[in-house]
Amino acid sequence: MFNAVMERLSFDDIEIDAPLTTARYTSQVCASWRQLIISSSSLWGNIIDLNSLHQKSDMWRNEVLVRTGNSPLSISGFIYQLVDGPDILQFFESLLQNHWTRIVRVVVEIGWAPRKLHDDTWSALACPAPNLKAFLIQTDSHLPDCFLSPGLSLFANYAPLLTRFDQPNHAPINPNASWLPGITSLSLNSVPTLSILLDMCSRMHSLQALKLSFSDKDPTPGIQLRSVNLPSLTTLDIHGALNVALEFLDNITPSPGCSLRLSLRLPSNFSNPSAELLFSHRIIGGFADNYFSHHICSTCYLRYTPRDIRVEAISYDNSYNKAQSNFAVFTSGHPRSLTSAIALFSATLLPAYFSHATTLHLSIAPLTTAHSLGPLFCEFMTTMVTLEKLHVTTGGLNLFGVLQQRFFPRLKTLVWVPSITNVEEWEESTNIITDFLAMRRKIGFPIETLEWEMLSGVPMDINKFEELIGLKVVWQEISDDLELIKENMYVGVGDSRSWV
Repeated sequence: MFNAVMERLSFDDIEIDAPLTTARYTSQVCASWRQLIISSSSLWGNIIDLNSLHQKSDMWRNEVLVRTGNSPLSISGFIYQLVDGPDILQFFESLLQNHWTRIVRVVVEIGWAPRKLHDDTWSALACPAPNLKAFLIQTDSHLPDCFLSPGLSLFANYAPLLTRFDQPNHAPINPNASWLPGITSLSLNSVPTLSILLDMCSRMHSLQALKLSFSDKDPTPGIQLRSVNLPSLTTLDIHGALNVALEFLDNITPSPGCSLRLSLRLPSNFSNPSAELLFSHRIIGGFADNYFSHHICSTCYLRYTPRDIRVEAISYDNSYNKAQSNFAVFTSGHPRSLTSAIALFSATLLPAYFSHATTLHLSIAPLTTAHSLGPLFCEFMTTMVTLEKLHVTTGGLNLFGVLQQRFFPRLKTLVWVPSITNVEEWEESTNIITDFLAMRRKIGFPIETLEWEMLSGVPMDINKFEELIGLKVVWQEISDDLELIKENMYVGVGDSRSWV
């Protein structure tokens, strides 16, 4: 029973910071608890937390390993040069080299390490993995030359229990590997040709989550691609060039309601109208219909800069108040391409998709774009009749000044996201905010709370809002203990004050 409880302290639960430390403190409650915990080898094997094992001495690391006995090992954590010395890296290497067949889960990120992993360490990945269920090793160092051999087979083609696999730094993968059909979560940072990828997917009937990074073009264009049904696929995350990503999406059928995150690089000739734009509209529109027909958008993100565009809808699980799923499209490219992308979004992501949103994050820069964006965003804004909270940049507020319409009848909270570099910009932004708040009162939809999302180095006087009596203003300050705390006051109640 105790092991079942401690299982929740494993590294699949991102909310637990130090499961190993928790187990250590628990063992010090009393003698009977200490005996119970120390003798539970499966417990210690389940919580090999590298974040809690970076001491200068090997004593505690070796003690934890001894307490695992011969139990299966779950390893997780981060190794960074700025924080950790070479000892923790050596300990991790010893786990892979000497205890590979005991490992059930390994989820480790190595960044700016004091040195590269030894080639002998990587060679463990070419050995059978009879107990391995989850594999992720992220590193910024190149893999040894042995991994470039086309004859290399990860896990010696034997990992019968493997369900989660994240490709380590472009390591080649055998598309006919025997462990592929059991995979439920797959992440590839070096995608083979679309033809090979689709063949791989056709064998993974249990696939639930797929993350792909595409190159700028498919090495083998013009080949007739197969269509693949992925009935269990609920999460899809794709990065890469527009044409390759959409070609892949056009040949798969995910489960109903499948979430999608697209990060697309647009070609410089992406224009409106064009066959490519119409193709994009058909593919992205189809996935949007599939998602929004099964999810209600609670939170929406709209971002526009001269370099990128972000449109994202998030649906929440009300019982836990956690992000349950999302539909997001990020695009980057030449400003001319982004102009066409706006037309794509406005034609593909229907305003009705966002009609139940209660929170909107609106980021627009620079201010001069507001006039050109107003007509495109107008229909979105009109549809959001349930909106209660608005996070907005100064550019976003300027957009409402351009539109001059009655949006968001239920809006009560305005969260301003400043990006101020000098007093003159602050004064200009303050005037825009004041005008927006006054306009909301005039049309009968007053804002009740104004909140600053982050600290600014420019002081501001509460008297700027002296005519808006009753307005609650919330801001952040640093306490004597150097902790960030929130303060608030009501305009016209008590003494006015300044803050930084």
